[in-house]
Amino acid sequence: MSLLRSSFVLMWLLGLTTGTLSRADFMVHDLGLLTGGTFSRGLGINSTGQVAGVGDVQVASVLVQHALLAQKGFLPIDVSITTGTHSSIGRGINDGGAIAGSTQDVGGLRAARFDGGSVTIITLLPGGVSSQGYGIDGAGNVVGSVTLAGGVTHGFRSDALGGMSDLGVIAPGQSSEALATNAAGVTVGDAIDGTGRMRGVRAGVGGGFVLLPALLPGGSSSAATGINSLGHIVGFADRFGSVRAVFLKADNTWQELGLLFGGTTARANAINTSDMIVGQADSGAGSRAFLTDATSGVIVDLNTRIDPSSGWTLTSATGINDQGFITGVGQINGQDRAFLLTPTTIPEPASLVLLFMGGLLLAGSRIALKRGRSTGRGVAGSAVASREG
Repeated sequence: MSLLRSSFVLMWLLGLTTGTLSRADFMVHDLGLLTGGTFSRGLGINSTGQVAGVGDVQVASVLVQHALLAQKGFLPIDVSITTGTHSSIGRGINDGGAIAGSTQDVGGLRAARFDGGSVTIITLLPGGVSSQGYGIDGAGNVVGSVTLAGGVTHGFRSDALGGMSDLGVIAPGQSSEALATNAAGVTVGDAIDGTGRMRGVRAGVGGGFVLLPALLPGGSSSAATGINSLGHIVGFADRFGSVRAVFLKADNTWQELGLLFGGTTARANAINTSDMIVGQADSGAGSRAFLTDATSGVIVDLNTRIDPSSGWTLTSATGINDQGFITGVGQINGQDRAFLLTPTTIPEPASLVLLFMGGLLLAGSRIALKRGRSTGRGVAGSAVASREG
């Protein structure tokens, strides 16, 4: 990360917590509708700002849900190959534009990869009856859940040919699901433990799920919903019956990320490599999209960071890339629409002082780093996918 970019990120995060940024920190872009459609939702974003999601499309006078690919300035593309009234959905997207999701065919609901006009149906595990795809890594491998005969689900990872690898369960006879993966193929999700509680889990490349041991004080369940390229994890966990957005710290304990004023619940959906986190939270007046960072943990309602005359109500943020672009679902003119937020903030005088101070701090860090290298000491520095629907 360059000195200028690092300084700007520091300034931006300080601004979020101190209120020094201007009101319209983001420009909101409507990602549009499929032909004849009435709604769209953004569910994942890659490094170039391409968005995966779902919208409805008119097929023989019937509205059907189809997976879509969207980006700023273009009409969304229907990436589904379903016929008739069969439906599909896109969720995670990698930097090559390949999308993880699900499609319905004559055999039922199947996890799929939508890629450049082609669709790969992920082969079911033995005994499988249906499956759904949620995330995708840099190599195009899809992660998700497969339902087996009897109704239990197992998290899976696909291979390059579309075959399934079982990520296992935590307790025999119980369920698991894979919800997100990073570019390196590290996968997170949730599983039911031996006491019947839902717990966050993680799997390395080539391995099965292992339990994330953390619970919030007074809590009995957790789930891991997002992971960045550094392996940092976000999700949600309950605390005395209230769901809270959380970030997994280095000591394997959950850091609670707070609530919106008047709200009682929150859920984190995605995290970028700067540990900026997005999700959705109850505001007391309905669901609202939020932004926070792992350092401050202060949740900011994204509706307060766009032009108040835009007409938008941002209800859920589902993905954030390393440039700070955010996608999700909002309402405008009474319709659910996929949105893209792009940062627009120009530092105000107070923020310029913070930017200058950040530059001095980082410059000092670089000097210390060089000195560390000269004495043989190193400094370790510190992909996003989301599920909704």
